[in-house]
Amino acid sequence: MEFDQGGFQPTYAVDVGPESPARGWRCAAYTFDETGEAAPGLDAIGSTVLVRFTAATTEWVGQFVGGGLGGTSQVLATPDPGRCCVIAEGRAYLVDIEAMPPRAEVVMDWVRSAETNSSPPLLVLADGTNAAAVGPDGVWWRTERLAIDDLTIVAISSSGIELKCDNPFVGGIRHIVLDLSTGQQIGGPRLPDAFR
Repeated sequence: MEFDQGGFQPTYAVDVGPESPARGWRCAAYTFDETGEAAPGLDAIGSTVLVRFTAATTEWVGQFVGGGLGGTSQVLATPDPGRCCVIAEGRAYLVDIEAMPPRAEVVMDWVRSAETNSSPPLLVLADGTNAAAVGPDGVWWRTERLAIDDLTIVAISSSGIELKCDNPFVGGIRHIVLDLSTGQQIGGPRLPDAFR
């Protein structure tokens, strides 16, 4: 796995999956779990993503506990040059690199797809049922439930965010479109209220 800048300009460097030095880390180390809180040391059981961050004023290692549902694992730049999105087995952490101790907000627990957009600058995430966007100031919007299951991002353009999903009880595979700036559904059949 490699760090994906997605066209953004981060002010930090990333080393994904660094090997533990023989004499231990020469910088602070933290473990992040489903709360997003930073606990000192590297102490986690199960699937994790290990990342070393280096910025102008700090260097530290973070271990991010996975969502455990078999989602994607990625490390992505965001529109905020001081924040990174670490996705560990679907759990998406929005990490403030230069805060001490580091801070992370859990944005979603089961990310299946992630895409970037340049104008407006967004990192869009989709799990099986919902979507969220990270902008220059953090989480920009989150949707209500859009699908019964299998929601994935198809494309992002100036006309919106196209997603597809499988809703067997309301017509099978369908495509929907979200407004870039608000996340409101502007196209495609809506999920009936009974399924939200």
